[in-house]
Amino acid sequence: MRKKLLTLSLAAAMCLAGFTACGESGSEEPTTVETEAETEEATEKEDDTEATEKATEEASEETSESEQTSVEGKELDANYWTLVYDDTVWQYEEEDFTDDDTKSSITLSIPGTDDDVIVSAEISAAIGDPYGFRDDLYNYGMDEKAYVDGSLDAEIVNVGGQDLIKYEGQYWGSDSIRYFNRLESANETVSFRIYGDIANEEVQKLVDGITFKVEDIGNEDGPWYWEGTPIDFGELSTTVGDVNLTAKQLKMDDPYVTHEIFNQRLAVAGGKAYILLETEIRVYDIGDGGLTYNTSYELEEDFESIYSTSDGKIFIAGFMAPIVEWKDGETVCKYEGNDLKRVEFAPDGSFAISHFTDGSDCCKVVLNGDGTYTSTPISFPEIKTLSYLTITDNHIIVTGTSAVEDEGHIICVYDMDGNFQVQLEEEGETVGIGSVTYVYETDSNYVALDGNMRTIPVWNKDGGYKGRAEDSDLFGTNYPWFCGGCKGDDGNFYAIITEDREDESATEAIVYNISGF
Repeated sequence: MRKKLLTLSLAAAMCLAGFTACGESGSEEPTTVETEAETEEATEKEDDTEATEKATEEASEETSESEQTSVEGKELDANYWTLVYDDTVWQYEEEDFTDDDTKSSITLSIPGTDDDVIVSAEISAAIGDPYGFRDDLYNYGMDEKAYVDGSLDAEIVNVGGQDLIKYEGQYWGSDSIRYFNRLESANETVSFRIYGDIANEEVQKLVDGITFKVEDIGNEDGPWYWEGTPIDFGELSTTVGDVNLTAKQLKMDDPYVTHEIFNQRLAVAGGKAYILLETEIRVYDIGDGGLTYNTSYELEEDFESIYSTSDGKIFIAGFMAPIVEWKDGETVCKYEGNDLKRVEFAPDGSFAISHFTDGSDCCKVVLNGDGTYTSTPISFPEIKTLSYLTITDNHIIVTGTSAVEDEGHIICVYDMDGNFQVQLEEEGETVGIGSVTYVYETDSNYVALDGNMRTIPVWNKDGGYKGRAEDSDLFGTNYPWFCGGCKGDDGNFYAIITEDREDESATEAIVYNISGF
């Protein structure tokens, strides 16, 4: 497919016709679009129309803008670009320069005093797939469909002989300008990023010194998300020991396409699935055929977790942020306090656990229903560095690194008062527990979602290991991330994961109902 860029001026149209690009251009010699005498003659003609006068005036302005100072200095010739720069101003280390068959990149800087850097520049041209570029469009708030159809609301600047998108923002806490684009026919993505003192007079000289080398090989990128095939794994079953697990994908009528792999969270209440991603909650109706999109809500701040209680209430929370009882886009009640770090709720909503990384420094939080809460310390000393915590109907289950040296990642089960009950281990496995994002408890078993291992391990209630299912066997997936799970107010076990489509057109967040314990 061919992508078009928005061109708002006569000069940009001339670029497409073979004229040198105007404005911030590359190393090509400026081309005169229209002579001064011809411009004057055109403006002196009394019978010229207003449209002709306007076009001539714009052409003259663009001609003036296209004039640039010749760049002098040292030439650095790489496989995918040539750079002429002042080596008395800009410096780089050898390890910051890469040049091979698939990529040419370099990081240069203007050093300041006491090891400070005044401004840095990163130049890259890489052969490969378009997905990182598409992620950048999304992350910069640019509409992918507008990029394709040529209506992108962004400034287009010629840099190094190529029309690149200009984006201004922050990069590692510094002011930044980035020029970037996907050169589809060459299977190449190019980028020129400047950060720090971006107003430094040496910056534009460096930009003017780059010339990108582009070879049209007739490449066509894969489909965009709206052109691709949505994920449909249907229903799959597998056996772990004496447990028969079945996972049914609740297919969405409006697929949840995402550029964020790890942070989707799920709650189920009142026949609806609530999917949280930072500042948005999407609501789907649960039916026999899957999930039907209902509505979306924009939140005023970032949240990282969402919970449903057995009586149908919804709570959302974030790191060192308030706990909010939420309903249909409105705040019902807000709980604020210094004790609130990351929180996990009991299924009945009777309490929550506030925690961070230290397993010995947690709090049991009881909400009073009026914006106040009581907090009492609770400790999980078997866990040195806490990563995830789940509260079931009967237990608090904590995952993290063991307080015992060299024991690695473990899962510990406690009663509701924090008394140690049993440790869950994967006996006989070459690679043990990774990053567990949820543990579901049934009458007979514990079932975990291990994001790092992409497995679903199962234990009996005494901690006896039964084995584990591979993601491909239970979910049909290739390389997913298990974002998390929840127990719905209907008593069912739900999981939300992210997975790339087979045609690589998008990553989707997909929801499963897991049963058969």
